[in-house]
Amino acid sequence: MYLLFVDESGTPPKPDAKKHGYFVMAGLIIPENRWAGMRDKLVGLKRRRGYRGELKWRYFAQATKMMTTQ
Repeated sequence: MYLLFVDESGTPPKPDAKKHGYFVMAGLIIPENRWAGMRDKLVGLKRRRGYRGELKWRYFAQATKMMTTQ
């Protein structure tokens, strides 16, 4: 069996919007027998870096860093 993780980022634009932002959907397929090891590595990485909860791209994107420092 395989596990599928799907996530989205951004907001889909309205059909009549003149300016479109970005909306991305991505998926990751992991064999069931590899999941526990990958989860453990991710949990260890988060602990070492001091992250709690979900890792969100908005915390790492350059545009977000510029917006939060202004």
